[in-house]
Amino acid sequence: MGFGLYCSDQPTSLFYPTDTKSAADNPRLALALQDNNPSAKRNVERSLLHRSSAVDAFLNPPGQNIQDHKRNAPINFAALDLLSRAEHGPQPWPEALQVEQRWLLYSAAKLKGNQPQAAC
Repeated sequence: MGFGLYCSDQPTSLFYPTDTKSAADNPRLALALQDNNPSAKRNVERSLLHRSSAVDAFLNPPGQNIQDHKRNAPINFAALDLLSRAEHGPQPWPEALQVEQRWLLYSAAKLKGNQPQAAC
């Protein structure tokens, strides 16, 4: 199973768990994780940034819980916890996390594809 995260810098925008779930239903996301090509994965992540409030999108293969503080929306322990909850249960509610001087809204959902996947 793979999982992903979608992040917005406008918590007051019209951003709901259904937006993340809708994006996660795109089979291209699951295919990007299955291909095991980091460049293709990043291109698919960037394709999710069409909303004006989008800061980052992150696709996470199962079992790869690695922090990445260099992303536009850092993958920290709180983000990894949100991904873990998406992997092991129903889609969690979005969470606002403060990153330095700004607040980001993180949302996670399971990816839809040939095999159960998770995305944001």
